[in-house]
Amino acid sequence: AKYLPRCLDSILAQTYDNLEIIIVDDGSTDNSPDIIKKYTKKDPRIKSIYQKNQGLSGARNTGITKSTGKYITFVDSDDSIELSMLESMLAAILDTPADIAVCSFKEIYPNGKITHFSNSYPEKLYNTKSALEAMLLEKGFMVSATMKLFPAKYFKTVRFPVGKLHEDIGTTYKLIMQASAVIFLPAEYYIYHHHQDSIISHSFDSRKLDIITLTDQMCDDID
Repeated sequence: AKYLPRCLDSILAQTYDNLEIIIVDDGSTDNSPDIIKKYTKKDPRIKSIYQKNQGLSGARNTGITKSTGKYITFVDSDDSIELSMLESMLAAILDTPADIAVCSFKEIYPNGKITHFSNSYPEKLYNTKSALEAMLLEKGFMVSATMKLFPAKYFKTVRFPVGKLHEDIGTTYKLIMQASAVIFLPAEYYIYHHHQDSIISHSFDSRKLDIITLTDQMCDDID
């Protein structure tokens, strides 16, 4: 609830406004429903869905199922996006042979520190193989499902693995493998906000070992 208004405001203010905004309340226990109701009344583009807690994968899968647009992107509820993100990424797809657009991002910490992930890489059009290589080596972009604009039709056979951490590792490569080309934009359109409530903590959790299972499966599929 503390971060949701910042996230939604950044989406509602997009310079590209032909949006279907789907908010999935995945069993929240704070006052998020009140905030969502307020925003839903304010903007008819918003659809809200309430469900029992299924984790990030379950929330994203519900959003995918309910979506009707031609393209899909994901924004985590404690992050935000720059005003021209969607307009720029859609234009990059329409102006090039690319099916998927990927942008860079910056990270903002509670103490005000800002780090930059990959804005030093130039804009580039990748074929499927080189896009997978760039993603796996984190040369330009990473495996996260955020910071990317996907054709909705690519999700006909793809869903996030429910109950797994590192769910992006089990999903993003399947979407890229369907693309004939991927366009990378070095602009930092996505803003990752660090805070004490972040989903990944620094303490050990055996579920983090899901990364091994999911990575093994990804390697097998790519081979």
